Amino acid sequence: MTLPGPNLPDSAAGAVSVATLPTRELQSVFAGYRCFNAVQSASFQAAFATDSNLVLSAPTGSGKTAVLELAICRLLHQNLSKSFKLVYVAPTKSLCRERAKDWSSKFSAFGLTCAEVTGDTDARNMHQVKTADIIITTPEKWDSVTRRWNDSQRLVQMVKLFMVDEVHSLNSSRGATLEVVMTRMKQMARVGVRMIALSATVPNLEDLARWLGKGHDGGLALQLKFGENYRPVALERVVYGFEMGRMNKFAFDSFLAKQVYGVVAKHGKGKPSIIFCSTRQDCQNTAKAVLQAYETQPMWSRPSIDAVFADKALMQMVPAGVAFHHAGLSLADRNMVEKLFRQNVLNVLVSTSTLAVGVNLPAHLVVLKNTLVYSHGAFEEYSDLDVLQMIGRAGRPQFDTTGCAVIMTGNEKKRTYELMISGTEVLESHLHLALLEHFNAEICSGTISTVQQSIEWLKETFLYVRMQQNPAHYRLQEGHGVEETLKQMSEMNVALLEQKKLVDNIDGKLISTPKGKIMANYYLCFSSFENLDSLPTGASESDILTALCKADEFSKMSLRPGDKGMLNIMKTLPGLRFPIVGKIEHLWQKVFLAVQITPGSVDVSVLKASHPRNMTELFVHESFIRQHMLRLLSCLIDCKLLDKDATIINRALELRQAIAGKCWKTSAGVLKQIRGIGDGSLKTLVNAGITTLPKLIQSDARELERLFKRHPPFGNKLIKDAESLPSLSLSIRLSGQAVKPDGVHLQFDVRLSALCPTEWRADQHLVNFTAYTANGLLLDFRRQKMDKLLGGKQILLDVHLMKHCSNLGFLVICEDLVSCEARSSFVLEISAADYPEQNEPARDSSSDGWLEVIGMLSAMWAFADFR
Repeated sequence: MTLPGPNLPDSAAGAVSVATLPTRELQSVFAGYRCFNAVQSASFQAAFATDSNLVLSAPTGSGKTAVLELAICRLLHQNLSKSFKLVYVAPTKSLCRERAKDWSSKFSAFGLTCAEVTGDTDARNMHQVKTADIIITTPEKWDSVTRRWNDSQRLVQMVKLFMVDEVHSLNSSRGATLEVVMTRMKQMARVGVRMIALSATVPNLEDLARWLGKGHDGGLALQLKFGENYRPVALERVVYGFEMGRMNKFAFDSFLAKQVYGVVAKHGKGKPSIIFCSTRQDCQNTAKAVLQAYETQPMWSRPSIDAVFADKALMQMVPAGVAFHHAGLSLADRNMVEKLFRQNVLNVLVSTSTLAVGVNLPAHLVVLKNTLVYSHGAFEEYSDLDVLQMIGRAGRPQFDTTGCAVIMTGNEKKRTYELMISGTEVLESHLHLALLEHFNAEICSGTISTVQQSIEWLKETFLYVRMQQNPAHYRLQEGHGVEETLKQMSEMNVALLEQKKLVDNIDGKLISTPKGKIMANYYLCFSSFENLDSLPTGASESDILTALCKADEFSKMSLRPGDKGMLNIMKTLPGLRFPIVGKIEHLWQKVFLAVQITPGSVDVSVLKASHPRNMTELFVHESFIRQHMLRLLSCLIDCKLLDKDATIINRALELRQAIAGKCWKTSAGVLKQIRGIGDGSLKTLVNAGITTLPKLIQSDARELERLFKRHPPFGNKLIKDAESLPSLSLSIRLSGQAVKPDGVHLQFDVRLSALCPTEWRADQHLVNFTAYTANGLLLDFRRQKMDKLLGGKQILLDVHLMKHCSNLGFLVICEDLVSCEARSSFVLEISAADYPEQNEPARDSSSDGWLEVIGMLSAMWAFADFR
């Protein structure tokens, strides 16, 4: 239902008193408030007095979060002695971080603990999820948890309240994942999960209510729709469209920066204004453009400001009442800028999205300068959520009765944003655009086991609801109903999964293959997975790296103006292990060179001078590239374990070690793993001819002190630190040999041991062991934590060979410490006549307490940031 606007202030009659809550403990959650506001009061009965599912839409800043807190209070009041979990899902890390901080404080008095599970959460700390009462997460992370049904079934069944913030993000490119996890939880609602979804203003809230249902009783979910008259401050919304003409996106962005001052002059009314920009550099450039326009035609008097800033550019702007704010500033500078803005000393503050969430700064006018955001090397439109959060900052309840939000965009997008901010943009599903990957995940988890079940699963989705309401949007064929279309979609996607050997169809029962499970566990799109899986046997390191760089995970990056010139110079620089022949033409080549800069300690100073903006962008995305590379390499290792391709596995392990450890094992960068050795110290050592660990360990302590201009015992300590780097050792002994009709049977005693000083044990270093034939056939693979090898580990390794082999190879290698590895080989003196005529050997080995790798690698990566 849509509720009429309130006629009375929150404190007047009609507002629900906080004292209505039955206990002082529950009232303390809303400490500082005597009454709930209009939205919260109108929602009180639905949130606190029922167990029904609920969808609620209200303007930004109207206090929707308190409705979730009322639902939590109901659960606490009913289940004080019972064990349960609550899940809060929001689309961004910043929202999750804000909610975790707030709720950790509010609900600690009830003995509840919060766990924030986002892309920044270390997979090895996931035990917190099992012990926490309130799980705060993103759609992708909750998908990762719940798609491993066998591992997380008990955890998920403990969930009694599932809360989705900003549910209108269903309408974004990431909406398919949110839809899948909500569908999963909706199916569980039949066993007692209450679902509450909060949304910005949307016209088809009833579709959400129909989709979620009332709960185990069936019917529609309760729906509460609050109009714009529930905003604490009336908000004027304006969208300006500008003609791009022949300008590229960078030039258009610069053009818009010069228009900002005019927008402030027209809508600012001399009151504080915030201008949102997409990047730090754009933020500073726009602030500079505002300052230049102000100096030509001032609109306000220069304020009297007695403040000092570390940033020189900021120091020059602030006296004119103009400032910028982004994460690149020091904390002291950011705090001072926020303080001056709150004091109405600053007239214009240009900021990145750091101020859109969490920091509450009062602004009469908010301007979104360009709806394109430069992210991961490419331009893309802001999500609806980002836009609504930014314009939601307009209006100052304590100072104004009105506020203004202005969006500056291209002419072709003007109508889109007018619909969005008016709340008239219909919420649609995006699930059909990513159905193959999600079908694979559901089959893997056991949710879908037949084609008919896949059809039934689709009927539980928001896609099904919207296909009935808007068939043209989903391109239903002439004369085909929704049911027939669902059947075709299911059959087509299942057939493709079978064709690609990700799913087996055994007498009508769909069973995920090992490769299907790997794709689901690593959260890869199909094209990326297929690209890795199709690498030919024995592929070179360069071929492996090329395949990784062509993964869809990097597709949102782009070759921006100036990149090709910069990269054509970069490919000639010393230190690149894998050079590129020919001109730079493709995006994958940019990733290919970028990922080699740090491991090769490539000197790019000349490029920083000639292409400063391009190099800044490249370094901004360095951690993004590295993170995805590590995940893709782990996935590749899992895939090639199934193929027994030891050559690719060993090469992938070496690449993974170099990328994680940030240096090639053949480069002097290995020395940077010693604590206290940075770029400057490394350069000093290299200039002295000390380029390897052995050379450093054999150096004279006094000579080292002379090089670094330090006093004793600096040299002795540096040598000791070098000697203290963790190391691995490996010994092999043949303990048994038998020639039988089915082939040659060998038994080896393998001893692995590690030296890892105490100061290195805080991090969980993982070690991989491979045994393989001379022609690259994998015989054995095992994985273990390094600290389990400190006292040595004995393995009894059984090998069965059916084809002549001259020697066997053995490798033990740490995943993230470069040069922390050991190798051995064993020459076989067995006549070729003793082998049967077979194409490949069998593999037979006991785990002997070690962790099996299939599933293990992917499990470790389950909660990494893939986006």
